[in-house]
Amino acid sequence: RLESGDLAPGDRFVLIVVADSLRRSEMIVREGPEVEFGALPALSLRGVLRSELGTAIHTHLKRFYRTPEVRVQLLTRVLINGAVGRPGTYAVPPDVLISDVLMAAGGPTQNANMDDVIIARNGREIVSESAFQRAVKDGRTIEQVGIQPGDEIRVGTRSRRNWGQVATIAMFSVSVFTAVLALIRSSYSD
Repeated sequence: RLESGDLAPGDRFVLIVVADSLRRSEMIVREGPEVEFGALPALSLRGVLRSELGTAIHTHLKRFYRTPEVRVQLLTRVLINGAVGRPGTYAVPPDVLISDVLMAAGGPTQNANMDDVIIARNGREIVSESAFQRAVKDGRTIEQVGIQPGDEIRVGTRSRRNWGQVATIAMFSVSVFTAVLALIRSSYSD
């Protein structure tokens, strides 16, 4: 058993509480680690595992409500970088499709190379381009792919050549070469 638990500051979850009325909110684990409940005392999450979070919150809220009903859905923080509309960190449910995570970030841009998408953890590739393509094709969720909080999805870009610029440079180079050649010829003919 982990002495400090496996919840870290910044982890997010959706909390639904039915006591005197229905309350639904997205909660954030704070330093400590702990979670705050507005006017109620905070709950220390030290030693609490992700799998025990619902029970810990239920036990805490039972001190203040007669028969609270508690449902917890953990969210997974994923960093999405590269050729997407809105790169950034997103907190998503673990049962969301891997393709839907990219759409949450604005979807691929026009210059996105969907054959060059990898998933990395701590800077090291954990899911290759081909494995990512299979996961999308098979309709896998981020949990099925093995994504953990803090992992990164990197979408590569296609190299696009500006053929007009290439042609201009080529024509300029030919012109310079021709001028130098003409200059050399004129110096020999004198």
